[in-house]
Amino acid sequence: MKFRYFTDAHHAPERDPRRIYRYSENALELTKQCLTTATPDIERIIFGGDAIQLEWHKGHEYHQGLMRDFGKAVRDNTHLPTHFIAGNHDYDSLKDLAEIERLSGMPCGNAIVDTPDGHRLI
Repeated sequence: MKFRYFTDAHHAPERDPRRIYRYSENALELTKQCLTTATPDIERIIFGGDAIQLEWHKGHEYHQGLMRDFGKAVRDNTHLPTHFIAGNHDYDSLKDLAEIERLSGMPCGNAIVDTPDGHRLI
């Protein structure tokens, strides 16, 4: 099976001035390009996490909107089965894999484990 894997879109409407190397404002266009250039032998799309840029000072609704935007960009630009692996930005902002699935329109293929020593495995 051949698949296209991409990751770390960090979608946001503008670039974080503290992290100028993350071109968050271009994330949806780059996602579209990644999907529309998939060759005919590709059977699945896998997104490896951090669809959105986490902004601790912004509210839950802000992050929900980012995830909706990202999911729509994916759904509108491929007919292939698409699987989502939530990254720390996705999970830490929304805290719920079922909500991430609902907002993105893609099944999440991961679990979250919080260890006794305070670490998180995704």
